[in-house]
Amino acid sequence: TTPTYPLTGLTSGTNYTVYVRANCGTGYSPWVASAPFTTTSVLTVVTLPQTSVTPISAILHGTVTPGAATILSQGFEWKETSATTWTTVNATGTTITHNLIGLIANTAYEFKAFATTALETTYGTTLTFTTIPNIAPTVVTIAPSNISQTTATFQATYVQGSESVTAIGFEYHDVTASTWTDQTVNPVATSFTYQITNLTADETYEVRAYAVTPTDGKVYGSTIQFVTPSIVPPTVTTDSVRNVSQTSATFYGTITQGTEQIGAKGFEYKLSSEAWEDAINISATGVSNITANPTTLTQGREYNVRAYGRTLSDTTYGQILTFNTWGIPFVTTEEIVESEIQDHSATLKGNVVSDGFVPASQVVTGFVYSTTSNPIIGNTGALQAETTYNPENLNFTKQITDLESNSTYYFKAYIINPVQTSYGNEVSFTTLSLNGVDGKEISVMMYPNPATNETKLIVSGVSGATKIVLSDIQGRVLNTIDTKAVNGVVEQTIDVNSLAKGVYYVKIQNSNLSRTNKLIVK
Repeated sequence: TTPTYPLTGLTSGTNYTVYVRANCGTGYSPWVASAPFTTTSVLTVVTLPQTSVTPISAILHGTVTPGAATILSQGFEWKETSATTWTTVNATGTTITHNLIGLIANTAYEFKAFATTALETTYGTTLTFTTIPNIAPTVVTIAPSNISQTTATFQATYVQGSESVTAIGFEYHDVTASTWTDQTVNPVATSFTYQITNLTADETYEVRAYAVTPTDGKVYGSTIQFVTPSIVPPTVTTDSVRNVSQTSATFYGTITQGTEQIGAKGFEYKLSSEAWEDAINISATGVSNITANPTTLTQGREYNVRAYGRTLSDTTYGQILTFNTWGIPFVTTEEIVESEIQDHSATLKGNVVSDGFVPASQVVTGFVYSTTSNPIIGNTGALQAETTYNPENLNFTKQITDLESNSTYYFKAYIINPVQTSYGNEVSFTTLSLNGVDGKEISVMMYPNPATNETKLIVSGVSGATKIVLSDIQGRVLNTIDTKAVNGVVEQTIDVNSLAKGVYYVKIQNSNLSRTNKLIVK
């Protein structure tokens, strides 16, 4: 006979040999080897436990041992435990893995490995896991430091939660703004800062730090408010203008820095008739004490100048000073009064119209005179009578002596400065004659002078009727005396007891002379 017997529990893909024997009633026959055989390979799929579980991810593991049939696809199927639909993800190799992402924190999931042939799909066992609860990072915004008008240092820290932080930074805005400005910081570190440089002075700002995770997005620290200080401008002083000449001057000023760096410093200057928009800018040398030296000024003009200091936000000016470049001086010659003309002397008068804005120490005034017309300093026969220039009193006088009697003289006032010598108009006068009655010399004597109660006037060398007129310095006539010469002499006592202290004039007039003498009452 040909008996059969089913063999079970064999291992796939294994070589086997079957031995047989017979029982003949009286005992067993010897074992006889049958032909060897090999079991067919069978597809085996094993689901292994997950690893690296986070709030949003987990790594799935499994093995696939191929059988005789060709595997068409393999991988994992997974779903939330509460769901009914499985999601398939493919994986290759005999040891398979897949990084499952996009999960929900603190949620139960199921997964199983699989392999599919043309005949069937084989699954490993179904395993379960639960994603861990999410812990957000803790972000701390620290009050900004190094706050200036336009800058501040933002600072913060964070403590990592259940996920890695992928980005950090700050958001800030002016409190009047509705939107925030985002400023990321690199690299990612648990303690981080950022130097902001585009702030506005005297403004209130808010800042908050943040850290970013895949699950939580941006996690913010507290919002902190800070105020940028006001800008303090530099202190600028226009100190003085010195060393002025026809075309140059030296400007002096001072600058004390405020809260901003001084980017430029110098002076602006212009003609007084011009607008500041047309001013010329000249850079200054020096740090706190600054100077500049313009050399292209126009002679004899009035200028304005002011120092300046320029910062990032504004330009600050010092006070405006006015100065004049040296120019041509001007003078007038005053008409000579009769009372100032004597036989051998005369008092000349002039008036300074302009000294050309030159320092008084460099100005000279005086008169040039001659017996010929148009006297000029240095010309033949021209004499010079210098006076001391006083800018506080622009009228100047000079008594010239040693003149010839009964002679005509021509004179001009003059003024000299480094720019030019200028002359006033020409004036002429004639000195008095010295001869009177019978060719005798005329003399005038008045004493005492100064007087308190009375003075005696004696005029010799005259004849005939004589008028004596007493007047004050305003020209008002106080007393008129008519008398006659006796033996060529006029003698007259003049009462001054009622007169106030001061200067008076006594004028003597007759056919021989007209002369005025000064009388002082004390």
